[in-house]
Amino acid sequence: MPVAAQLAQVIAELSMISHVPAVNLEPHLSTEEDIGGRKPPGGTNHSDDRDPDIWVKSAEHFQIRMAGCRTSRDLELVLVDARRALQAFKRSPAVPGKDPEYGSVHWKRMIANSTESDDELSRKHGCSRAMIHKVKRLYAGT
Repeated sequence: MPVAAQLAQVIAELSMISHVPAVNLEPHLSTEEDIGGRKPPGGTNHSDDRDPDIWVKSAEHFQIRMAGCRTSRDLELVLVDARRALQAFKRSPAVPGKDPEYGSVHWKRMIANSTESDDELSRKHGCSRAMIHKVKRLYAGT
């Protein structure tokens, strides 16, 4: 696969990741301390895009860098950084004391690191053995 296509794929994966606080879906009276609302406040936080010490960057950051590439070597450097940003997000910690949401990156990591058999996991989570096997293969070691 050409480098530009690989970079476009990684950028697409990054664009599916939320970089903003989420709405609290627990039933309660709203308070000023709540994060969120009907839509995320302010959109993506682009200040992290400008900080070289923070690896998690927005998809827009990499789209801009990709547009500025002149050579295939430039594209390769952007691809390395985009993959590092995607991996950094996938390694973000899960919420302690709560089971991760079915299908989320944290759920997939939990499945991949589980010592239970594929049969047990598929029964427990209501999905096929093939899905469990695929997740274990793709997320092994994360």
